[in-house]
Amino acid sequence: MINNSLNITTRNIEQKIVTNDPFSHFYINNVFPEELFESLHDNWPEINLFENGKQLGINIEAERFYFKLSKENIKNLSGEKRFFWEKIEKWLTCDELVIMLLNKYKKDKNFLKKNNIEDYYRNNLKTKVTFNTSLVMDVGGYELKPHADDPRVILNLLFYLPYDELGKELGTSIYTSKDKDLSKKYENQEVARFPRDWFNLVKTFPYKPNSLFSFVRSNESFHGVESSENKSYTRRLMLLSLMLENKS
Repeated sequence: MINNSLNITTRNIEQKIVTNDPFSHFYINNVFPEELFESLHDNWPEINLFENGKQLGINIEAERFYFKLSKENIKNLSGEKRFFWEKIEKWLTCDELVIMLLNKYKKDKNFLKKNNIEDYYRNNLKTKVTFNTSLVMDVGGYELKPHADDPRVILNLLFYLPYDELGKELGTSIYTSKDKDLSKKYENQEVARFPRDWFNLVKTFPYKPNSLFSFVRSNESFHGVESSENKSYTRRLMLLSLMLENKS
């Protein structure tokens, strides 16, 4: 069942059209078949297995807890959950999904302007990338100031996994800078987060059950999470970042 559901999910992502303004991204409702979405909730790891992002040395502004989908962490899960997350981790990092995403976004990365993305990935890029895959819980009034992400990032997928729509304002927002030269001033630096009044809010993608927001990282890919009055809501996500091992 799970393999078929993941194949359907891949097709759902592949069929979605990329929007290029203000930077390349897409948003999908009902990205997973309903049965698989329910299984993501049913197999969610125990809270005590999540690690505080600040203690992991991650530069974040609020309380964010991670369960990294590493083989070592997954081995610590009970039988059914271990089997389930092994399948999910394998799918998130499989060649088929990655090549499909690179083809979707190939116009947006200079090093991806190749005639045959599949050959280029398998024979060249695959040895130069790493996968950051995690389950995430954000608590205590999570918000995130505008930033463009680590320069090593190629693209991101944020699977939204709430039970309901009570926190839909907590989705990712995208921005344009009021200073046209801002991206040049901070080009290829470590992740910098900026005051909100330096930006124009373009759009907020609702934090809704079974939705996905994806984007290509660039020096203009400013995004964040707006402040909310909803201070008690726990934000749950599954993240995939495809990254270069070394900035080039």
